[in-house]
Amino acid sequence: MQRYFVTGYWRNNLGDDLFLQILCDRYPHFKFYTLMDKEYINEFSKISNLVIIKSNIFLRSINKFFKILNILPIQILLLPIFFKRYIEIGGSIFIQGKDWKFRLRQRQFLAKNIREYYIVGSNFGPYRLDAFINGYQNLFNRISGTVFRDKYSHNLFKIDQVSVAPDVIFNLSRGQKSETKKKQITISVIDVYKKAKGNRLKELQKQYEKKIRSISIYYASKGYSVVLMSFCDYEGDDNVITRICLDIPIKLKKFIRPYSHKNLSVSLNIVKESDKIIASRFHASILAFLFGIPVLPIAYSKKTEDVINDIFGEKKWQSINELIKIPLHNIDDYFVMVKEKSLNDLINESKNQFQFIDRYVRKNK
Repeated sequence: MQRYFVTGYWRNNLGDDLFLQILCDRYPHFKFYTLMDKEYINEFSKISNLVIIKSNIFLRSINKFFKILNILPIQILLLPIFFKRYIEIGGSIFIQGKDWKFRLRQRQFLAKNIREYYIVGSNFGPYRLDAFINGYQNLFNRISGTVFRDKYSHNLFKIDQVSVAPDVIFNLSRGQKSETKKKQITISVIDVYKKAKGNRLKELQKQYEKKIRSISIYYASKGYSVVLMSFCDYEGDDNVITRICLDIPIKLKKFIRPYSHKNLSVSLNIVKESDKIIASRFHASILAFLFGIPVLPIAYSKKTEDVINDIFGEKKWQSINELIKIPLHNIDDYFVMVKEKSLNDLINESKNQFQFIDRYVRKNK
């Protein structure tokens, strides 16, 4: 049985949780290992081919001390001793943050010391410096394969080992169409202010929350059940929902309920049962496309714009500023769907997110 160490963003984020589930389901004869904080383990404890290594305060303390000394994390240093194959799966994992040089060093160390190193499902940027993109040009040249989820990222790198395919979530089984479709609208929310780390978007976040509150009241008054959905509590979605619910009229509160993702099957059922989705979260749009549900995509970052532009060949998303200006009585005009033929193409092509891993498997049967 082939053993792979896999890293990703394991903090009860619905999109990333699905990444890990899809990876384990696709390769049932592989044994995957990952490092995870104990509070996020329950969701994955039933996956038979996944071994979870618990992070703890001792490990975090060592790594904090190591970082002060500019030493790589201990799990990175030890990983090549125990594993020959490594998968990094995630979306916005190549952002030029303040620690970008340190993160690049980790990846360069693994590229040098791991036999097979794959990157799946990502986009590239935003970035500012040529040194950043040049560093990753060199990294992608050295590893076994990188697959982006948007053409913009792919076109930055003219390398044989770099490819592009639709988002990993399109690999998720659609299952049976819901027989219990409800008069329900699910609204995924986001804390743009927190994501921007306290910059000028604070006022925009207030206007956004006011608009989502107005939309919720509008649909509740039309008899809809409104689900305000947190995809990731860790990133502040729950706090946004709490603020939105503060000024909901009492007579409408029974139509509006918060939901915080903790369980994959429950979260997916809520999405499937909806007959409309307003998607502040990137993967709320992707899930709506996959399940054939009308969706209003809200682009809080370029990654959403790029992927949706790739799917439709034109602008089918609304920025937060644009959302704020939409009159409530016109909001239904902004929902979009992917045509069935195009969706089937996306589903088939999304398998290519795993093309480099599949190629290695075929060669080593």
